[in-house]
Amino acid sequence: MLFTGSRRAEINGTLVWLNSAPFGRPGSRNWRMSRMDLTNTLHAICMPRPAPENTLVMLDPGHGGNDPGAATADKALLEKDTTLDLALRVKSILQSRGISAALTRDADTTLSPADRSLLATHNNAGLFVSIHLNHAANANAGGVETFILPAHGHPATSASERPAWVEPTEDEIKSEAWRPGNAFDPLNARLSFALQHHLVEHSADRGLKRARYLVLSNAPCPAALVECGFLSNPGEAALLQTSEHREKTAKAIADAITVYLR
Repeated sequence: MLFTGSRRAEINGTLVWLNSAPFGRPGSRNWRMSRMDLTNTLHAICMPRPAPENTLVMLDPGHGGNDPGAATADKALLEKDTTLDLALRVKSILQSRGISAALTRDADTTLSPADRSLLATHNNAGLFVSIHLNHAANANAGGVETFILPAHGHPATSASERPAWVEPTEDEIKSEAWRPGNAFDPLNARLSFALQHHLVEHSADRGLKRARYLVLSNAPCPAALVECGFLSNPGEAALLQTSEHREKTAKAIADAITVYLR
């Protein structure tokens, strides 16, 4: 489902944010959309190709060490601890299915975004999934969202879209430039859609979005970053403290990766 004048779309019931807004008259079958979105988003998601065999999945627990990430108001639950627990669970599930998996960190250690990308490169990873938790000033904000790189020359989902007739500024050209991770744009879309589609079975759907995070920009393989809930939301934080919900979340991530690979 497409929405005229908006980058918002729905594919098989899952919210997807496109690189550019399609345009067409309401009620008309004649719609136009960018070739970038047609090829690297819709075709990639709806007509996927088989993934390479013997792919190593690199799981990246967000934050760690002197970077705790998000936290509940009472600091009882830290993002760095929860993401590590989730990543260990995902790794265990994948390995039980005969899928090779490794972690960028398996303890409370500090890693920069560049360190994480280098570990994926050195381990010849074929897939990179960075696991995070969200935080917002509004305690009612909730749900899950999955991020990939915007296409070259297109804004992030959080940015206002520039009308086609307005020339980009030098800063915009630099910020919207091609990144190494853009080499995998179709596979990024396919991976992130699988993740979001499986995660929303257990939480509200905030959509497949686009952002130029460093771990995605420098990824040497198809990559996505998942935000598995809000620690600032009391209800979601309470769920994330339970082993049952963490196992459900980990299984959803593992199921998505399995679907992507097989």
